Amino acid sequence: MLFIDFEASDFTGFPIEVGFSKVNKNKEVETHSKIIYYQGWLDDIARWNPSSEKIHNISKQQIINEGETPSIVMAWLNEQLGTGVVFSDNPYHDTSWLLELSNIARIEPTFLIHDMRIALSGSEIDHIATKQEVNMVAQHTHRAGDDSAELAFWYIMSMRNDGNVKRMYYENRTFIMRDL
Repeated sequence: MLFIDFEASDFTGFPIEVGFSKVNKNKEVETHSKIIYYQGWLDDIARWNPSSEKIHNISKQQIINEGETPSIVMAWLNEQLGTGVVFSDNPYHDTSWLLELSNIARIEPTFLIHDMRIALSGSEIDHIATKQEVNMVAQHTHRAGDDSAELAFWYIMSMRNDGNVKRMYYENRTFIMRDL
């Protein structure tokens, strides 16, 4: 199962960081993230909210120093996430930021973003873990990697003990869940 999260300069802003987490068949979580640097976005002062910077703790200087170009980040996402479905707790915003990244990079995404609630409704799910339970092992830090890991742990903690980790695909206009 795959989970994704974006951090942005503002709700109506631009993506500044993307992270994803993979849950393998042993229910282990692997997390990766990249800061996104595109000067055209940083020059758009109307779309940078200083209040958002205080939440995610990513400064413009950090973006300049550590960020990678949209084309590098988009190619990396496609390579890592493949052609399946990835899950988000905010698919509306995450999809809009993915599409903005894709547009600037001129690289189409190979994957779809879907609502986290779908990941928590499969046959492998026993109960929906509470936010308090999940926060005991993963904190919502407003950093893309950490926040995608939080979603991954939410999925794992909601599974039956004997449940198999799934991966969702979109084929012939149909969503299909398969065991890993």
